[in-house]
Amino acid sequence: MASSAEKVVTSAQTMTSKGFGRFKAALSDNLTEDIILQLATYFDYPPAQIDLLQNKDSRNHLMVRYMEERGQISKTDITTLLRALKARKLHGIHERVQELFELHTGKQCTSDDQSMLQPEDLNFGKLDLRPKQSFPPDHTRRKLESFTSADRQNIILENGKIVPVLPALEELQIKTNKGKEFSQEQVIGLFCYAEQCQRLKKVSFIDCVLPLSLPVGSLSPLTKLHDIEVSWKPSKPDLHLDSSRGKWVLNSKEGVTLEVSL
Repeated sequence: MASSAEKVVTSAQTMTSKGFGRFKAALSDNLTEDIILQLATYFDYPPAQIDLLQNKDSRNHLMVRYMEERGQISKTDITTLLRALKARKLHGIHERVQELFELHTGKQCTSDDQSMLQPEDLNFGKLDLRPKQSFPPDHTRRKLESFTSADRQNIILENGKIVPVLPALEELQIKTNKGKEFSQEQVIGLFCYAEQCQRLKKVSFIDCVLPLSLPVGSLSPLTKLHDIEVSWKPSKPDLHLDSSRGKWVLNSKEGVTLEVSL
């Protein structure tokens, strides 16, 4: 007959196993094509596997499976994955993955060597499993007061917080209430981020100052931007981005699009 201690250990192991399954599902949801290919290159995956990772319908689950098969993630350790993300300077997803692992498995990652720490008493009920990130991945709308920079992986806010790519995000609003001026580099960076949010439909800038035109050469590679409604409201009326020309345009009540000349 199993002792009480053995039952506690068995129960903890079962919870860890189930939690790891939930972590893998969450990890899959947070992987973008760019992140997957960067990791595959870093881990030196064979060309045949990299070719399979090009399939948009299966690459996320395949990548998680490959990492588990190669020991790059396990029920008790994701050190290898975290180091790879750090080496590729994917800081936003690095933090998100660490938080997801802690949230779902109850194991904590140290900030120094990223080794996994398990609570001594195996009492998962006493762990604080609330995510540290204030930007849950399942939110469909997000309003930001300002940001300092953005790229394909994340948005850096003025307070230093990081907004990783949010798979479920449908609407992103930048409302400064201060008339803050954003540079061309910041705006293009935000569009690069927007491209990685698979469900994003609308991006709006409110009460801020933007460049009056954007270089078409910087916008043309952002093919998904054509499917996202981008608007700017420095004051009435609203302006919308014609990404094919890099121009802000005015939509009149009659539905005629007029190029804005300021």
